[in-house]
Amino acid sequence: MSDMIDLTVIPYYLLNLGVLFVLLRLLLYKPISKFLAARRERIATQLSDAEKTRVDALQLLESAQIQLKQNRYQADQVLADARVQAQAYAAEILADAKQQAAVLLAKAREQTVREAQEANDQLQAQVVDLAADLAGRILAREVRAEDHIALVDAFFDEVDTCAAS
Repeated sequence: MSDMIDLTVIPYYLLNLGVLFVLLRLLLYKPISKFLAARRERIATQLSDAEKTRVDALQLLESAQIQLKQNRYQADQVLADARVQAQAYAAEILADAKQQAAVLLAKAREQTVREAQEANDQLQAQVVDLAADLAGRILAREVRAEDHIALVDAFFDEVDTCAAS
């Protein structure tokens, strides 16, 4: 009968189990509860810190994107202003070049007119001298200055009329 369990000992075992449970509860329940509560609180704090960090990172990303857009806009503005200034500078250079070309052209025209007038005056003087010499030989006498001028003027009037036709 040694294999059998003694039923009289079972209440002692139950009492012993109950006392052990009460002792363990009194001794371990509060520290374990505190440990678990602290752990729960630490995990909640870490989660809230992580969420706060994530929100801050999103805000920082959004701020950086806005700043990047503003910088791109400013860069576009600077490029546009530079293009406008370059075009204005090119137009100014072109206008100066045109003005200088016009001045040079006007001077060249004036010089051409002046040289043509000088050549015409020299030609007239030569023609007058030749005409006077020829007239003097033909008439075999001396021609007076007034007659000479009248003859030259008549000759040039006739030359101008022929040239105009």
